[in-house]
Amino acid sequence: MAVSKGTTCVFATDNVNKAVEEACQCLNLSDEKLRKVMEALHISMEQGLKKGTRK
Repeated sequence: MAVSKGTTCVFATDNVNKAVEEACQCLNLSDEKLRKVMEALHISMEQGLKKGTRK
């Protein structure tokens, strides 16, 4: 159900969206941190694709 506030409609899901945003706040990464994670993932993937790691 939408409630009109001036030119903006506020939905009941807005409270849920805010709760989700707050819960996911710890997942926000700086550019530097994201690049470190990407590099670590890339290295791990390369190591996992080597012949000796297959079963």
